[in-house]
Amino acid sequence: QYFFNIDAYFRFCDAATAAGVTVPIIPGVMPITNYTQLARFSAACGAEIPRWLARRLEDYGDDLDSLRAFGLDVTLALCRRLLDGGHLTLDGLHCHLGTFLLDPAGYRDAAGKLRDLANTLRRESGVTLSFIDVGGGFASPNTLKAQYLPGDQAAPSFSRYAEAIAEGLQGLERWVQGFIAAKVASGSKSPISNEDTRDAYIE
Repeated sequence: QYFFNIDAYFRFCDAATAAGVTVPIIPGVMPITNYTQLARFSAACGAEIPRWLARRLEDYGDDLDSLRAFGLDVTLALCRRLLDGGHLTLDGLHCHLGTFLLDPAGYRDAAGKLRDLANTLRRESGVTLSFIDVGGGFASPNTLKAQYLPGDQAAPSFSRYAEAIAEGLQGLERWVQGFIAAKVASGSKSPISNEDTRDAYIE
């Protein structure tokens, strides 16, 4: 589960190790972009928002730009403490965008943000990633209810998604070990040809 009290996570890891647990314990880090949604989801799943953090987020009110900037600072500080605390090995970055996205530009923008984060991690923390995963729902040729155009006309090709992701990754520093940025799968869950994904691969 995600958390904001990192000391509680460290205590949990120490207790698990003392009890003989050897499997990886993967921390959940929740980016802060909307306080109302975060508070509702946290209440439903039992995650604790520290009082100081809740008060700061409440103070921003409808100023979402400032709230997101502050939320990014909190998230990055949490990640840095995780890395410095010795309980985390960061192998890669993952971003899930949504489902049935018809605009490939969303993948381009997400890939660009992951690129910037990867470069920052390398420069500031010496982290060498092995992969960047841009996940989500590529649109299929299926026609949705109340959709104006048939699905095979409205849905972009897989190549357009791959091109958008490759564009977003431009400027990624070459120290990344080599990865497939996105594996586009058909409805049968079998990978499409390398011809369609070649632009999203970096050596």
